[in-house]
Amino acid sequence: MTASAEADKTNLAMSVALQYMMLSSEHKLEQVSQLMTDTTVYKSDALRIEVTGRTPIHDMMVGFFAKYSDVTWEVTALKVDGTAVEGSTDLVRVEVHFVRRWTEPDTRARTVKAGREWITVNTKDGSLAGVHVAAFDA
Repeated sequence: MTASAEADKTNLAMSVALQYMMLSSEHKLEQVSQLMTDTTVYKSDALRIEVTGRTPIHDMMVGFFAKYSDVTWEVTALKVDGTAVEGSTDLVRVEVHFVRRWTEPDTRARTVKAGREWITVNTKDGSLAGVHVAAFDA
């Protein structure tokens, strides 16, 4: 693969990852869903869940956003975390660092925590192959 083709894949992956984070922060779930496929895997260590497929992930997100109606994410850093994923040259994983802000539903306490996640982008079609959210640090 040429350096130019590699850069194109990296740029696409970074762009899609940032788009996903921005749409999520703006609560635009229908647009978030359009980035996914029936094989997209969403894993959250923080929520202790793993969900596969556009519709099940969308349904999970609807419930999450209903519970945390004011949640937002501020991206603080993006970097490519290995170009080839699981032997595929079309999958690029992007590590995203963010600050998440929300109100706890039970206590109404405003909460701010730094976190990170890995967004795997299929550079053939710009879809999300996977999202893996790390648990928050204590």
